[in-house]
Amino acid sequence: MKQMTTGVSGPVHEYSLVVQKSDIDEYRHANNISYIRWMQETGFDHIAARGWSAEKLLALNLGIIARSHYVEYVKPAYEGDSLTVQTWIEDWSKVRSLRKYRFIRPVDSELIATAEARIHVRAVRCRNEPPLYTHAYASHKKYGSIEITYGSFTQFVPKNNTRSCRGG
Repeated sequence: MKQMTTGVSGPVHEYSLVVQKSDIDEYRHANNISYIRWMQETGFDHIAARGWSAEKLLALNLGIIARSHYVEYVKPAYEGDSLTVQTWIEDWSKVRSLRKYRFIRPVDSELIATAEARIHVRAVRCRNEPPLYTHAYASHKKYGSIEITYGSFTQFVPKNNTRSCRGG
């Protein structure tokens, strides 16, 4: 988890992981969904290293919301492989950014995949509503919900309350 600068637009953050048995699919290589999870873990590790923990974001009523993901698979990753995921912010505006990734297998310096995510920073709930746990199940059933996970902390946010407050 070190910071370095390379030929990309911003400082590069590195996150290390080992491909687990639970990451492996029926073709005996890392499943596509594992890459998305690793992107999320790497992104949150990056912002935490810069002083913005999930707890701090939530205290400010802010969340990092993924709008899209793109992954290009170059070579397969297998159970037990150590990977280094590099990430950096390629483009940043007031509340939107483009985060890029490289997945590298350090033992042979092979590029395993490249990826990007378009992300937004936004309010995750109205400040004047009661604590979410008091209405999470009713909201989930009646309106649907968005599940927001920050490491081991999961919050269900009603879809109709993610942008603005309604009523008194």
